[in-house]
Amino acid sequence: MTDDTNNNKEKQAAQGNLKRRPSAVKPLIIIMLGLVAVMLFTTKPRKSFDFDQFAAEDALMNAEDPAALLLDHWNSGIVPKRRFALLNVRNRILNDEEPLWREFFYQHVIPNSYLDPDIQIRELTLSALVRVHALMKQSVDSAFGEEQEAKASELDAFEKDYLLPACLQQISDADPHVKALGIRFARNLADKDPLVLAAADCLRDSDTHLVSQAAAFLQMATQQDFGVRLKDMNEKGDAQAAPGIREKIQSWVSFIEAQKSEFEKAAARIRKPQVSTPHLSHDYMDLQFQTMDGNSRSIESLKGKIVILSFWASWCTPCIDELPALNEVQGDFEESVRIFPVSLDGVPSIHGIKDDNGNFIDNNAGNTAENRQKIESMVDTLGLELEMVWDYRNEIAGRYNGDELPTHAIYDTTGHLARVFTGSRSADEWRRIITAILNNPIRH
Repeated sequence: MTDDTNNNKEKQAAQGNLKRRPSAVKPLIIIMLGLVAVMLFTTKPRKSFDFDQFAAEDALMNAEDPAALLLDHWNSGIVPKRRFALLNVRNRILNDEEPLWREFFYQHVIPNSYLDPDIQIRELTLSALVRVHALMKQSVDSAFGEEQEAKASELDAFEKDYLLPACLQQISDADPHVKALGIRFARNLADKDPLVLAAADCLRDSDTHLVSQAAAFLQMATQQDFGVRLKDMNEKGDAQAAPGIREKIQSWVSFIEAQKSEFEKAAARIRKPQVSTPHLSHDYMDLQFQTMDGNSRSIESLKGKIVILSFWASWCTPCIDELPALNEVQGDFEESVRIFPVSLDGVPSIHGIKDDNGNFIDNNAGNTAENRQKIESMVDTLGLELEMVWDYRNEIAGRYNGDELPTHAIYDTTGHLARVFTGSRSADEWRRIITAILNNPIRH
């Protein structure tokens, strides 16, 4: 056999092997393609809840159409993005940069923002409304004759259509802190009479700050003064228990009762708002988390109950003071509410110290035994029976800008985000908020 013949046979054998190789790997390729297809068709796309405010500010500064960019943020249904959008619109209104921003505010923000689940959105809305009101009043004061009459009519309509309904919604809220928010902004109204009855109801509250603010508002509205002062009440106590306060409050009640029909006529001037509770992103229902006991939980699986995520840390004194109240409330609503304190121990504080590269310095950041010990020690010390969650990566709190503590996110029984707010509440205040949400689930 010649060398050429041998070479030809070797080439044929090699070619045969090349032809056979695909048949060996073909099943593997098919399996891999199948797995990819399954992942593509079964994995639900999720919106990103990571929001870099500094990057967003740079993008806004360089945007060709900043209004369109802010509208995208506002319509995203995601808490941090909506706050960013409204804050920027409000600031432009405060600076009176462009009348167009006021039109943007009327058209896109006002239809539902003062009923927003996020209390910070409500506050930003009210401050923008008050600024617009002030600008309109300045315009009235600087005009003359028929022009002044026309502008005065516009100002009156603005109060009835926007500012009065927005303040009334807050004063009628179950949360005393939100009631006080409404009263604070209502002081800017030229016509305060429509809110007198709503403010008078706040006099019966136990919250000392709310009672004192309600009395101050009534004094401005009626030019009467029956001596209800915060200094005469224990700030952390029951306003109704302060010496002499009940008699002073009764004087207010008697005075208002004598003119109730007039104040009812005034209240009728408030136009019923054509608003609805805004729909925040459905992806909030996709939230899944694990408790420190290793149990998996999700908002979707807990539908039918109110779910409260309460963000705290071992170094946050108001948070620690509030945890026993949450523990007590969970016992009161055992069948209808699930409360999960979410510890942010191990998350570098945004108010912390930075190194030369701009990175936050936190030598005890992350999942460390020391951080876990802090949480477990606090649970034992306070005798808590709540399911604890540890969010040391800030994956949950980041959805709500929960870097100021305590922050709370409340889901109603339908699984929708019903309320987000910062600041502690007493057990009684929590009961009132929960009862209101149980009685008024969000309907979309």
